[in-house]
This record gives sequence, C-alpha cells and structure tokens, in this order.
Amino acid sequence: MVAIVWTDKADEDMEQIIDYWAAISENNARLQIKRIFDKVEILKTFPRSGRGENF
Repeated sequence: MVAIVWTDKADEDMEQIIDYWAAISENNARLQIKRIFDKVEILKTFPRSGRGENF
C-alpha cells in the first residue's frame, strides 16, 4: 500500500470543489467529496490504476 500525498494545489482544488457543490446543496457537496476520497483510497492499493505517462 502506498501513501497519498496531497499537494497545496490539490487542497486548493478540493476547497473550490466543496464551495461549488455547497452553493448548490450541502448534501451534494458531501456526496461529491466522499466520491472523490473513495476514488483516491483505491490508489493506495492500486497506485498504477489511474492515467499516467509512465504506463
């Protein structure tokens, strides 16, 4: 299993995503953030499963 390291840019992007969805609906904001984190968790076990230049 690998560690996931969030960059400052990624943190900023997450804040923008949260703000966008929260303006529409707090429940939708929570759902979208959960979906993102669920996908990121998959990378811990399968780090090469995403797109990349080295594949």
